Amino acid sequence: MLVVLLMRKFQVIWLSLLTLLCWFGGATVARAELDNHAKLISIDVPRYMISGERYTVRLEYKNAGAAVWSVEQNYQIAWASPELEKSWGKLKKGNVFETPVAPGEVAMIEFDIRAPKETGEMRLGWQLLDPQGNYFGEPAVVKKVRVESQKNQARVVMQLVPDEISTGEQFTAVIQVKNIGRTTWNRDSGYHLAAIESNAWNIKRIDLPANAHIAPDETVTFKARVRAPQSTGEYRFQWQMRQNNTYFGDNTPMVNVRVGNQHGLSADAEFVYQEVGQTMLAGEVHGVVIQFKNVSRSSWRQGEVFLANPDRSGLLWAVDVVEMNPREVIKPGEFLSFRFNVQAPTEPGLYPFQWQLRHTMGGLFGQPSEKLMVDVR
Repeated sequence: MLVVLLMRKFQVIWLSLLTLLCWFGGATVARAELDNHAKLISIDVPRYMISGERYTVRLEYKNAGAAVWSVEQNYQIAWASPELEKSWGKLKKGNVFETPVAPGEVAMIEFDIRAPKETGEMRLGWQLLDPQGNYFGEPAVVKKVRVESQKNQARVVMQLVPDEISTGEQFTAVIQVKNIGRTTWNRDSGYHLAAIESNAWNIKRIDLPANAHIAPDETVTFKARVRAPQSTGEYRFQWQMRQNNTYFGDNTPMVNVRVGNQHGLSADAEFVYQEVGQTMLAGEVHGVVIQFKNVSRSSWRQGEVFLANPDRSGLLWAVDVVEMNPREVIKPGEFLSFRFNVQAPTEPGLYPFQWQLRHTMGGLFGQPSEKLMVDVR
């Protein structure tokens, strides 16, 4: 009987000790989580890198916990996942917290990384480590970084393309690309602009200008006559530089061009006259006047009728469409004048200049203005 009582007393004492240990252990874990917290303020990472080159990363963190971050306590920055460390290599363990960071203070963490041999779009991410090697705080994630080979890199400067056009209609696409790599582009070496995943348009590549040699840091302008599909709908328009069969550099901004029906309104607008200089200096702004006569049986109203380009060449002149004046109504037999400014292209050459009326429900109609070839010097 005495032995049984002693055993039961021992079990009670043991369970009490075990309960205390669990309680204090849980409190220790909870306290550690409370002590260590970090709020991400900013990330500074190059979005374009050359394979094998070193780059500096800057992360700004606010100490939102109760512990002091310091090198003595072994606080560190680390890759957010083992996969990233495998692709980008180990981080050099430096004195990122050589100056202690007290609660409420902000730390600027700087370290170097080397771009991997693999090229393409990649993900980056880091997170803080506590003295026990546990992650804490908000991760610093960069969803997309482009790594290019040392020889070929390209950056898109601008793209001019309509966002709406009639079926079968032609327009001039203008795309400028800068060579930020280390080689010179030319036709003989297989450099050209190529369409990305689209068979809708009548061309799949735009070649470099004849005899062009685009050296590093130079910019090239691609121009091409493009015909819209015969079926209505939205069609992707996007391009990228390519050498032979290998794409490289920036994609142009993706535009989903809306292609609609064109219902011509037979000869219900008559071109009267236009005032435009036939010689301009590159990049200069010039005033233009174009007048039409309403020879239809219905009135033209602001919001329904506007001035556009029959071949979309107006994109060359930094103007896509010209609206009528607010609440303006042009009755049959009356005249409609458009007064607006255009900007000459930035490169010398001969450029087409022609305009035509367009209706929101019927597309282009009537006589276009006289087609001019403006000499830009």
